[in-house]
Amino acid sequence: MKILVISDRYPPFYTGGYELGCHDAVEALRERGHEVHVLTSTFGVGAPADNGHVSRWLEASFDKRRMGLLELLRKETINKRAFRYMINTFRPDVVYIWKLNRISVSLAFLAQDFDLPVAYYVFDRWITNWRTDPWYDVWNRRAKRKPVHVIKQMLRPVLSATSLVWTNTLDFSHAQLCSHYIKNYALETGTPVEQAEVIHWGVDPERFPYQNGHYQPHRLLFVGRLVPHKGVHTTINALKLLVQQPRYAHLHLTIVGDSDYSEYLANIRFAIRQANLSDHVTFVKFTDRNDLPAIYRAHDILLFPSVWEEPFGITVLEAMSSGLAVIGTGTGGGSEILEHDVNGLVYPKEDAAACAGCIARLVDDPDTYERLRQNGRASVEHHFDLDAVIDKIEQALHKAVAQ
Repeated sequence: MKILVISDRYPPFYTGGYELGCHDAVEALRERGHEVHVLTSTFGVGAPADNGHVSRWLEASFDKRRMGLLELLRKETINKRAFRYMINTFRPDVVYIWKLNRISVSLAFLAQDFDLPVAYYVFDRWITNWRTDPWYDVWNRRAKRKPVHVIKQMLRPVLSATSLVWTNTLDFSHAQLCSHYIKNYALETGTPVEQAEVIHWGVDPERFPYQNGHYQPHRLLFVGRLVPHKGVHTTINALKLLVQQPRYAHLHLTIVGDSDYSEYLANIRFAIRQANLSDHVTFVKFTDRNDLPAIYRAHDILLFPSVWEEPFGITVLEAMSSGLAVIGTGTGGGSEILEHDVNGLVYPKEDAAACAGCIARLVDDPDTYERLRQNGRASVEHHFDLDAVIDKIEQALHKAVAQ
């Protein structure tokens, strides 16, 4: 198959697991002999650039300011021109959309206009709020002032004829969703994903090899963005409760991640100093994804204290594959990975005492620690192996092309 992948960001320039998953899927499909080309934004490079099978041509809006109408028109024109060029030169069998919300949702409409099969892989909630796309919103939101509304009504037929405005909806019949949680959430918001398939994401067990456990687990790990909804503050409060007791005075937490939320990070550092935890906490700036396997191997227990309803949880799978015992909140799609006392321990979000209790249990009970580690690895091998995930994606894309 010739597959055109659309994503607002693409490694090595990325902000989270969505883009990393896209990269893993692209490389796996290429290894299986498919011809895959990625069309993404200039995020990370600043100007249009080509790198083999990746074209960084699209305009994206990553700041929160509201773009003016002419600026939006410019962005739409550039992105649609790039998309049309790619369709006419690459001639894909299927357009595979990963994330649109920072570029132009109109690219999906344009693909439908070309009568091309369109598939999606959905790792977050953008599928439920795509109508907030600035350009789509401008032309489909009723203007507050009547003269503006009249002008928009007059211009819409002209703009529709030139494929600059759409008034119909997106077809998600070939969407692939990362979790049942995301599918149920989408259905509750009225998004038509009844026919969408749930394909849980996975990891490569060989990339994250299983390690022998430490006889007395004490090396705690947090991996993720340092923002409130990721819940690292809960781990600090849990650690504070534990290290006051001599039995747990040897515990150490490594926090691996970056933050664009300076106030929250400052509060975390202040809380660490106030609780006299400076000798128990180390910050490691995340620099390269390839460093993660070694980071996991240097730790015993992963803490996944997410406060928000996680769409899924790639970090949990990586840690399980690597032989860490996992303690997490199991929010959202995370509940489809973590089973309490089966392959991990689950506690209520923002409950530091419960989190501390889970840590203490693993330190005090080596049999439970070892059992959870082994079951976590088995979960990855049997249910979340990336190779099996790509099998399902490949089948879904073939189905989209056939129909």
